[in-house]
Amino acid sequence: MGCLQLLKDGAKAVDSGFDICKELGFDPVKDIYVFKDSVRSKTEDYIGTKDTIEYKIYQLIKDSEKSVSELSENPDLSVDVVSSKVTLMLLAGAICEDNGKFYV
Repeated sequence: MGCLQLLKDGAKAVDSGFDICKELGFDPVKDIYVFKDSVRSKTEDYIGTKDTIEYKIYQLIKDSEKSVSELSENPDLSVDVVSSKVTLMLLAGAICEDNGKFYV
């Protein structure tokens, strides 16, 4: 079954987790703040100690948003490692992404 058939059968195109939350019935004005607060409380637990790659990435983006290529300029971080780690961090809710830039 192709994408066009799925859309024809009623599937909706989404391009962010926000779209999925709206589809699940969350009120974007009210509920998103509650969600963000619960995520922030778990961020420090997820990034771990100073020795982890997640911690290094977190430190690099905590004050200003950065892309994968900008994060990879750090000698300790290669593009493939950064790509996989930021994906996992996004899924865990430890960081956010907008237009290819990652931020806290």
